[in-house]
Amino acid sequence: MKIVIGREEQGSRLHLVALNDQGQTVKDICHGQQQSVNQSVSRQHLSLTLNDDGTFTLENLKMQNITFVNGMQVNRTVVTQNDRIELGHERYLFDWAAVKPLLPQIADAKPLKAVFDDYEQQTAKINKQQQVFNAMRGGTSILTMGAIAVGFIFGRDGGFSTLTAVLYGLALFASLFFTVKSFIDAGKLPAKRKRITDDFRQRCVCPNDECRHYLGNYQFYENLPKKCPYCQTQFLK
Repeated sequence: MKIVIGREEQGSRLHLVALNDQGQTVKDICHGQQQSVNQSVSRQHLSLTLNDDGTFTLENLKMQNITFVNGMQVNRTVVTQNDRIELGHERYLFDWAAVKPLLPQIADAKPLKAVFDDYEQQTAKINKQQQVFNAMRGGTSILTMGAIAVGFIFGRDGGFSTLTAVLYGLALFASLFFTVKSFIDAGKLPAKRKRITDDFRQRCVCPNDECRHYLGNYQFYENLPKKCPYCQTQFLK
């Protein structure tokens, strides 16, 4: 967004025109009392372009225009709402309150990065636990196959009968253990995933308190747009 600032032609008030990214007028307002802006302020004196980090790029619109920022004459610089801006050689003091009706809402989205990171870490932890469990469960099949192989090779001669019994016993114990664990985890893991997802959905929302729409459909913090797609609040990332 760009805001063109100058002196009103007839009433000599501060005149502000907000333009969108396509250069189209979004809003046109005047600020202050009649005849409050002196003649040293041009009708189109300077522009303020809103940056992604909440600062503004100030730029004189004509070479002959005079602008001071914190007492220093400038043609183009980056400013914040804490800076003192004066227009013209008579130093008309610019009132930052004049631009507030033209600005989109701005909210700090940086805390959302921790929300995305936490969800990714917790999800990865559950997936790893599932993979380890599946790998251990696969060991049951190996023990069973080993017992069968030993019994087949040495069973006729009666050799290694103790080893065969041990392998069958281990296979039976492992099979029972993982059967019970599977039954228990069948209820725990989905519930844990649901708790993590529900917590993520509650925390991953637009930082504008008047909006609070869910933003998790972007999957990663880096994919978040510059503005909330619901309320158009500009994000500081």
